[in-house]
Amino acid sequence: MSRTNFNTYLGFEPRLSQPGKTVIEVTLAPHLLNRAGYLHGGAMMTLMDTLMGYAATSLLHEGESIVTSSMTTHFLEPVSAGEIFGEGAVIADNGSYLLTEASLKDAQGQTLALSRGQFSRRRQT
Repeated sequence: MSRTNFNTYLGFEPRLSQPGKTVIEVTLAPHLLNRAGYLHGGAMMTLMDTLMGYAATSLLHEGESIVTSSMTTHFLEPVSAGEIFGEGAVIADNGSYLLTEASLKDAQGQTLALSRGQFSRRRQT
């Protein structure tokens, strides 16, 4: 799993990367919090999109790439400090698109958010 500048900005640390599955850890930083002091919903969605994208990318063949074509997110609990853990996985692959899911949990194991996403395969030219 390679890190980009954007991933560094988000502060995530890879913990596991295997075909079809990715796990990360994030220590919450002030620039990721909203005005109420909780992890911003957009940051949560970005983390889950990244988790699902890495899981999907791990199953691609030479010359392929992916783009997010849809994503549904359910916010369950706010979080304001500490570490959060994310897991992303591919749950279906029909050759044209990959269906994925992701979750974010706090250090006590409480689920903070859930997401499902669809990624379309693209041939690189």
